[in-house]
Amino acid sequence: MEQDYNATLMKQRALDTVLGKVARSLSLVEWKTFDSGNFNRDDLYYHLNVQPNLNDNATEFWQKVIRKLFYEDNECLIIVTKEDYFLVADDFQIKEFAVYPNIYSDIVVNGLNMNRSFSETEVIHLKYENTDLKRLVHQLDDSYGDLFARLIQVAMRTNQVRATAKLTGSLSKQKNAQSYLQTFVDKVFKAFSNKTVGVVPLQDGMEYKEHSSSTGIANSQVDEMNKISDEYLDAVLQVVGIHPSLIYGDMADVSQHKDEYLINVIQPLVEQISDEINRKFYTPKEYISGNYVKASTLKLRYINIFDIATSAEKLIGIGSFSPDDIREEAGYERLENAESSAYYLTKNIEPLKGGENTE
Repeated sequence: MEQDYNATLMKQRALDTVLGKVARSLSLVEWKTFDSGNFNRDDLYYHLNVQPNLNDNATEFWQKVIRKLFYEDNECLIIVTKEDYFLVADDFQIKEFAVYPNIYSDIVVNGLNMNRSFSETEVIHLKYENTDLKRLVHQLDDSYGDLFARLIQVAMRTNQVRATAKLTGSLSKQKNAQSYLQTFVDKVFKAFSNKTVGVVPLQDGMEYKEHSSSTGIANSQVDEMNKISDEYLDAVLQVVGIHPSLIYGDMADVSQHKDEYLINVIQPLVEQISDEINRKFYTPKEYISGNYVKASTLKLRYINIFDIATSAEKLIGIGSFSPDDIREEAGYERLENAESSAYYLTKNIEPLKGGENTE
């Protein structure tokens, strides 16, 4: 039981750290809805970014999705109601077809059976092709659980208060000496266990002596336990694709690791969600006409607007983007005036010439 408890502590810490990191990242994604190629905040935008359903905000919703997707089931079924609310299914059965839409039945949401089947067109079905995470956690429980439990036992013995007590002189010769000594020991134990400062009076004929270990050894055992817990966490981070420095913050420059995390972990997830939403909410004709959902990960890449000031200036200066385009990408409203909608060329960019035939 103690081994299971110790392993559970490390598992909970690792999963909360890893899944929390991914869920927080996903909650910063802005799901932009477009109508005829123009950004338009409609009901779908509100449900994706603010309130997916009546009981969850967007952050809580994506946390549920990530836990289902990354650890519990390696897949997540999201039911879309007629009001375009999104509900995460706790359990479901799927009947797959080759050329017809799959059918989902026995769907349970927050303990409520939906009492009907859903077609593939009525749900968002996400899959996470990384079964290594759950398998790794079980393997780590078996190996690190024993080791961590052993370290705790050693630490408890190291920090244990060991003492001897005895009666001397006339007290030791009394008829009830053993009972008297036990009462004294019980008082010592109670005073030292329940009080920050324990004081026990000693009478003539009483001796109390401690034989505890040194503090340095105790601190060493605590350091070893922390090291084992960190190794457990590092193993889980590695299998998901998160560099430990993004969690511990022990490096001055983590830009490369951050880019790798966004490219290898977040971007594939965002693409899958975007594809599912677009194919379920828009017909091919509507999509081609400019009606679609596009995910913006800009908030994940910079902390404040000044971080992209230089890049924004260059994009405007080469005439590729207008100030309004940059404002929109940065999450600000378009000004929609002549100056903000215009395209500017401030760089000396000319067509490459030379080598013409002069004959």
